[in-house]
Amino acid sequence: MGTGKVVSLTGSTLTGADAANYILDFTGAPTTTAEITRATGLQAPAAPTLQSKTSTSVTLTPNAEQEFSKDNGTTWQTSNVFTGLTPSTEYSFITRVKDDLNHEASPASAALTVTTDASSSSGGGSSGGGSTSSTGRLEIPSSFVSNPDSGKTLTLGNDLASVTIPSDMLDNISGIVNKKAEISIGQGNKSGLPDDVKAAIGDRPLISLSLFIDGKKTDWSNPDASVTVSIPYSPTAEELANPEGITVYYIDGSGNVTEMAGAKYDPSTKAVVFQTTHFSYYAVVYKAATAPTVPAPIAPSAPTVQFSDVLPGAWYYDAVNFCAAEGITSGTGSGKFSPDATLTRGQFITMLLKAYGIEPIETPADNFADAGSTYYTGYLAAAKAQGISNGVGDNKFASEKAITRQEMFTLLYNALKELNKLPAADSDKTLEDFTDQGDVAAWATEAMTALVKTDTVSGSDGKLDPTGGSTRAQMAQVLYNLLEK
Repeated sequence: MGTGKVVSLTGSTLTGADAANYILDFTGAPTTTAEITRATGLQAPAAPTLQSKTSTSVTLTPNAEQEFSKDNGTTWQTSNVFTGLTPSTEYSFITRVKDDLNHEASPASAALTVTTDASSSSGGGSSGGGSTSSTGRLEIPSSFVSNPDSGKTLTLGNDLASVTIPSDMLDNISGIVNKKAEISIGQGNKSGLPDDVKAAIGDRPLISLSLFIDGKKTDWSNPDASVTVSIPYSPTAEELANPEGITVYYIDGSGNVTEMAGAKYDPSTKAVVFQTTHFSYYAVVYKAATAPTVPAPIAPSAPTVQFSDVLPGAWYYDAVNFCAAEGITSGTGSGKFSPDATLTRGQFITMLLKAYGIEPIETPADNFADAGSTYYTGYLAAAKAQGISNGVGDNKFASEKAITRQEMFTLLYNALKELNKLPAADSDKTLEDFTDQGDVAAWATEAMTALVKTDTVSGSDGKLDPTGGSTRAQMAQVLYNLLEK
């Protein structure tokens, strides 16, 4: 630090602009090292203001430059949401400007005193916020979204849940700086859900996340900006004995469920935490523990691993059950595989590396910027380290984005080439045999050419459909064909 900075020597005191170590080298004199400490003198901010409160939570007005405390400064948090509070209890909240590279944190503000609401008399006790809710819309300050590259985060929430959003969450919405953006965290309505989904949820929390732009509900999805969601939850004794079984289901508009990868119960915050790149219904569910078994070698024609949505006679039946038996996939939860669900980049790279015995890197020194901390994080690091993938640009992998066929086959080709396991060319097919070969991107041509020659890629109706998506069943079939050769 300190490069290009102007410093002056007054008497025996060195002053300068940055907090750093400066070395003074005078001609004919010994070298002297002096330390410039971080500046003080930031003014204390005004007392925090209340945004909303319930019986168990208090939400202060967010400010990305400040941090908050409810214990007179003993501990500080960047989140403006305090959960797990006691009903009908008085709390004092203070704030201060956070420290940075050159400045110490400011003095604390004056206190804001808030008394939580009285507790509700109803409810089953499984949700951290009981049956009380504060479901008003939570505004995202325009100052926060005006600099999407700041790398900052902001937490908004109520008693139902809190969401921690990155500064680039809305950078795919044109003119967002001049618009009013709000997040709604509401209680989900179970009445229209399928019976098996309602049974899986039971009396556990079901929330609805929505985005409003200028007062209009707007679909939000941004694969490059993950939002962290925290749902307060008090597990039962059975669930505490098997906390790994506590997870979250994403429920789409048709009532289909997908388990959120990486969802987990955090005992320190007494909440279930997960990441998502789109808003919808999310429910806390519990998967009971099963006795561990050591599977014997399984013949593809006689699989013992079963999914309720993979039935005998389906074209992908042997492939899916083979992949499950080999530990390549464990399905999407509730005994389902979701064969027709769209395959994401994160799902594919994880299954690909598992299929070929490439272990994840648990504590990577280098990874993609959007690798996060979830089921695919270590596999992304391994794929990057072995040259299987360089990502999609800007050191990002876009794991939650649907994978195209040419992306899938390029990653597959890179892995097989790295492992020296490319199958022998046993067909005389070329790209020119397909009517849409001109749609293959230049970066995918080598991979697609090689895999067409090996008959790994056969196309359909004379087409490769390189920019089309792939389903989970199609992915399982590709891996099955290769591993069984």
